[in-house]
Amino acid sequence: MLHFLFPFLAGLSCIVYPYESLVGRISFRVQKIDVRVETKTLDNVFITAIVSVQYQVQKVNVYDAFYSLTNPRQQITAHIYDVMRSELPNLELDAVFDAKEELAVVNFYVSLSDPDKKRKSGR
Repeated sequence: MLHFLFPFLAGLSCIVYPYESLVGRISFRVQKIDVRVETKTLDNVFITAIVSVQYQVQKVNVYDAFYSLTNPRQQITAHIYDVMRSELPNLELDAVFDAKEELAVVNFYVSLSDPDKKRKSGR
């Protein structure tokens, strides 16, 4: 039974085959996801919010980062959709622009674009 022993860091590393094998690769670089969320405000105006998320795998959590989630980008995107679609419909359009900092989750950057040119109405 093969199990996780330790990560190979950048540089020259030796693998003693058949006792050790390379299962996958993880980047320790800061990565960015931009998510566009279109939702309706309390006053029935559709807006598009662009949420930028930067994330990085911590070297002490390599095992969890590789084996816990199949697709971490998809999980982060789903979380952003959940937060934005639950918070924005409770605010009027003017309040959304005032509450940008409150809507931001830790280390998330929220950029709200103007309402659609047609000012789509939910009526």
